[in-house]
Amino acid sequence: MQWHCKFYARNGTLLSYTSLGHGKTEEDTWSPEIIFNMYRKRLDELEKIKK
Repeated sequence: MQWHCKFYARNGTLLSYTSLGHGKTEEDTWSPEIIFNMYRKRLDELEKIKK
């Protein structure tokens, strides 16, 4: 089973998202704003790799 979600944001504000398939978006506790935390974490990891 595959989970795919597209996020649409502008200036750090989540405008909307589209979820395809079953997964995290079906959980009552899931918050779409988590994508910003995930993105910051990936940027931090990238910076560590560059050094």
